[in-house]
Amino acid sequence: MSVPLLILLSLLLSLEASAIRLDISQVSSSGMLLNAILPASDKLFENDTISFWRQIDIQSRQGEWIIVGYRNIQSESKTVALWSTGLLGNKSYTHRACLCDAMGCNTTCSHSIENMTLCADASPRGKIITMANSTYPRIGEGTMIELKDTLFLFLSRQSQQADLGASKITLQKSLDFGVTWSNPVVIPPSTSAPSRANPGAATINDTTILLTYFVGTTFPNGSKTSKRIYRFSYNSGETWSPEVDMTDNSAIYMTGAHDRLRKLSNGRLLQPVHCKSGNGHSPLFTWVFVSDNNGISWSKHGVDSHTPLNVTGIPADSGIEQGYKCAETGFWESALAETGDPGHVVHYGRTCTGWLYVTHSTDYGDTWSAPIKSDIRHSVSPPNILFVSSKSSQNGKAFLILITIPHFTGTGQFLGSRFVLSSQVSYDYGATWVNYKHIEYIRDEDYYFSYCSAFLDSRNNVHLVYRSNEQWKFISPAYQKLPLSFFTQP
Repeated sequence: MSVPLLILLSLLLSLEASAIRLDISQVSSSGMLLNAILPASDKLFENDTISFWRQIDIQSRQGEWIIVGYRNIQSESKTVALWSTGLLGNKSYTHRACLCDAMGCNTTCSHSIENMTLCADASPRGKIITMANSTYPRIGEGTMIELKDTLFLFLSRQSQQADLGASKITLQKSLDFGVTWSNPVVIPPSTSAPSRANPGAATINDTTILLTYFVGTTFPNGSKTSKRIYRFSYNSGETWSPEVDMTDNSAIYMTGAHDRLRKLSNGRLLQPVHCKSGNGHSPLFTWVFVSDNNGISWSKHGVDSHTPLNVTGIPADSGIEQGYKCAETGFWESALAETGDPGHVVHYGRTCTGWLYVTHSTDYGDTWSAPIKSDIRHSVSPPNILFVSSKSSQNGKAFLILITIPHFTGTGQFLGSRFVLSSQVSYDYGATWVNYKHIEYIRDEDYYFSYCSAFLDSRNNVHLVYRSNEQWKFISPAYQKLPLSFFTQP
């Protein structure tokens, strides 16, 4: 390793986890530091854009995002901004450099063959499917299926911002694989409870759809109750059977994140349900509900029949600011997927530790290992995971796509922010993750991207629908259709 690179690494390691600006132009070896990242063969400018990307491995830090600094070049009016954007939990950082002036950074950045991670965008990439408004200020947390070359998108449409605010499930269809969408139609409720949200769906046959979601109530004293229900449509979504309780009322709050209903290769259905035994700061824990008869009946599974999936305490290497108190704790809003290894299901969950936690089942979800800390840094936000079978994979090998919200600082409500939505893939059943990509990455940290659904259609396109909002203003569903190659190619 060259001396300049060692100097740069020492500077990186000296920075705090929060964003700190270091003026590299004041460092006598600044040119050498920059050249340590950029081989002489790389062009620094090409039509006023930056055309290089490099990756540096840092051995001791654990995925915090830091600003390396600015270095003046050519004139006082323009600088090169060098930022770390992270591969996070595997202790590897992807650095980007953009041309900056008084108006901000130029977003036109080309890429090297080694890394195709994009620069921060000036505006979100996702297309808004249905714009939220004052009547329906929160629309999102959806799920998608395909039936006879038609995409069905189920969304939560809420008339209040609160998680258990008055809400209904809506259905929109696309006859052209996501180019256009029909107007939303409300799935009629069959009980008087005011809140319905977080749908999951699966196709049972060519005309039958299984739909699950939570039904909840918030009482005047602030206490909440909810349960997960299921229902069927036997005519491709035209009419629906009555709502039936999936859960067993073993807790007063039994819900579950959206887009988590999974149909395994053996026909078994799995639905994670996170629960709370009391109100206030009671910890959240997760059971996996299992059906072997196409959703007609369900049973509850965890580490064993008496032990749910849960996380207690905060690890010593959390990176969380001293004295921080989580609003919620435990293992919740989890996502699971088959891996391609018979019987093996991998299951990641949201925690308040600065990390995703992971649990595994080797018997198609009958039993689960106790959740342990993964090596994936994460804000207090839900992940999602998608299984791609060997039949759909370009190289004939099954793999997983993990959707994450990786910006972590150890401070604030979410121990970071949600202005980055990213993906990684695993070819070894979730043991390691590679090919970090940005799905959304905007330089305005007031934007939030979260609660992403992921669906692979019959044409090998991945459809992503996620919440897009500027802080806690109106929340609308953003949509992207991406080829599988987006996730797998460097």
